[in-house]
Amino acid sequence: MRFINTDKRADKGSELRQRAEQVVAELEEKAFLERSPDVKSLIEELNIFHIELEMQNEELRRTQLELEASRRHLSNLFSYAPVGFLVLSLSGQILEVNSLAKEYFGLSEQMLLQRTLHSFISPESFSDYIETVQSVVREEKKIGQVDVRLRVTGARQFWARLRMDVISGYDSTEKIILCSVRDIEKEKAAELALLNAKSELLRQVEQRTSELEMSERKYRLLLNHAGDAILAAQADSGLIVEANREASRLLGIPVRHLLGMRLDSIFSAEQVRQLFALPSSSDNVLETGLISRKSGSIIPVEAGAALIEFEGTTFLLLILRDIRERKQTEEALRQAKRRTEHANMALMTAANKAKRLAEEAREANRAKSRFLAAMSHEIRTPMNAIIGMTEIVLTTGLNQEQRRFLGIVRNSAGRLLDLINDILDLSKIEAGKLSLSPAPFCLAEGMRAICDEMQVLAEQKGLHLHFDLRGRLAHDVVGDLGHLRQVLVNLIGNAVKFTDEGCVVFTVEALEPLPTAPPEPVSIRFVVSDSGPGIPKDRQEAIFEVFEQSRKDKGGTGLGLSISLQIVQMMGGVIEVDSKPGKGSCFYFTLTLPTAERQAGGGTDTFPPCRRHERHEQAAQPGQPLSVLLVDDVEANRILARHILEQRGWQVREAVNGKEAIDCIAKKRCDIVLMDVEMPVMDGLEATRLIREQEKAAGGHLPVIAMTAHALRGDRERLLAAGMDDYVSKPLVVEDFLAAIERQAQTGD
Repeated sequence: MRFINTDKRADKGSELRQRAEQVVAELEEKAFLERSPDVKSLIEELNIFHIELEMQNEELRRTQLELEASRRHLSNLFSYAPVGFLVLSLSGQILEVNSLAKEYFGLSEQMLLQRTLHSFISPESFSDYIETVQSVVREEKKIGQVDVRLRVTGARQFWARLRMDVISGYDSTEKIILCSVRDIEKEKAAELALLNAKSELLRQVEQRTSELEMSERKYRLLLNHAGDAILAAQADSGLIVEANREASRLLGIPVRHLLGMRLDSIFSAEQVRQLFALPSSSDNVLETGLISRKSGSIIPVEAGAALIEFEGTTFLLLILRDIRERKQTEEALRQAKRRTEHANMALMTAANKAKRLAEEAREANRAKSRFLAAMSHEIRTPMNAIIGMTEIVLTTGLNQEQRRFLGIVRNSAGRLLDLINDILDLSKIEAGKLSLSPAPFCLAEGMRAICDEMQVLAEQKGLHLHFDLRGRLAHDVVGDLGHLRQVLVNLIGNAVKFTDEGCVVFTVEALEPLPTAPPEPVSIRFVVSDSGPGIPKDRQEAIFEVFEQSRKDKGGTGLGLSISLQIVQMMGGVIEVDSKPGKGSCFYFTLTLPTAERQAGGGTDTFPPCRRHERHEQAAQPGQPLSVLLVDDVEANRILARHILEQRGWQVREAVNGKEAIDCIAKKRCDIVLMDVEMPVMDGLEATRLIREQEKAAGGHLPVIAMTAHALRGDRERLLAAGMDDYVSKPLVVEDFLAAIERQAQTGD
């Protein structure tokens, strides 16, 4: 190490030389003054001095060897230290480097000694570095430390921790900087990973918070729409922590006042004791009376209770049912029994009837879904004739007033059909029977079809429907396209309905990072925005509730948004709304869907502009000659279907039930059978089974197309499994109806 100070060791040899010169000078002076010196004693004295001088020379050589060994040792320590060292001038010039420092920089010592440390500091670290150097040079700090980004070359960069100290250099007047260098790239990477992990944790917390808020809204909705009064109180203190609207109505106390009250302020001490005993009792039901704060009257109630644990706290959950009507009925029965013994049997019968009616009411609630399905079939059957006949009449010569009246009929029928579909969907959701059927589909084609369909609605109002894709997707996605279409049609339809001027924008965006290979999922964001009147902040949550509408004058069932919200939740997303009065509305949600290999000819990954809706005029075009057997017990349905078929130039025979259909086929075979499902004498399923049994013996295959008002999810699969070849639902859509016939005509024998 060249910068070590060796002045003190060199001074000792200089002192020895000065002493020898002094002795010689003394001898010369003595010889001059005494003139007759004692030569013998002089020689002895010189010998003694010579010996001393040799000893001193030997000590000097030994000291020099020790000094040299120390210097080599210090140099080795400096060169091979496990920490990189740089010796810098106060201006930052590199004076010396050790081996590890050269390894860090990847440069030779000669190249490093030609540069300053400043030149290696990256711009983002330069100000911190200069500030630390200046504080050490000005002796504001004994040792300065700073983390900097060292940029050796464009490709070679690393984070380093510098520790700097000002020390004496080649002489006592010169100052130099001793700087240690340590590679902390791994530490910085660990810090970055920790920051990323923290960010991800925060994101998950935010997502979970959003989910909990949605769960809280659902819980609050269910609680407030419950038919019974519900109270929850802490088991140890009796403090009420939760109450619904029915509890407020029953007790005559506002919900905000109920929260924080004690049970013994509402019930008597004996009632409180009985309520706490209910969870462990055998019947678990208590009939008691409550004093209404509003009217002062005693309200008979039936109470049920349960103890629940939540986050280490025990709560008593109370369900109170108002049984005034039941009590009045029982009292009437008792009075009737006392009035006459002859009426005793009638009263017992009435009591049994009341129990039976109660059981029937519970069974009716369980059978609601079955009833709605049957109602759908019965309503769709005449609706098929209403809508179909209206469409046919609209193609004939009509005056303006007649055309307007029939247009009202068609639109009203369409709204009624939408109401039926919404009620069925809501019923299935409430019963937990709505299921998703994921399948691969081309996102571009699926969204384009929705756009084409809704373009007609927008054009009727003189609006522009703009459709945009952001991000390229090279694969199909796997999801329930039918239910996704239901949600998007509802959102776009609402946007068009509530927008009187301007435009509606439908955007689909594949979010980064895009998948590289199936089944790697992709997040897709769906956005529907409009330039309509907007929705006030206090109404934005309510519009997702059942039978709620933002504007009553626009019509609708008030079910669409509620159903759409729950479908999107089943798909793993949440519909959100951003709206201000007078600024329009924006509804959006994001779904994460698996991907699948794109089928050959399965479409592109981009979205062209929406195409104008083109009605099929196939009814006026001649097709291949077909012989069709039309089987339906409703005359109006046969008239409608026959009109459509004969306009294609096809021959049509009719049958009113499955038995007549079997007889017709036996007399003269046809090309296609259009088979209703529910018919008297013999239904369509039994008739199809008999046709298939006959074919097993005779050979061949007669295409049978189900033409039914059953339009629930699963009906298609059930009918195809029964032996039918295809399926069209009522009310008939002419394009779908004709496409099914032509499809089966091409495959039939």
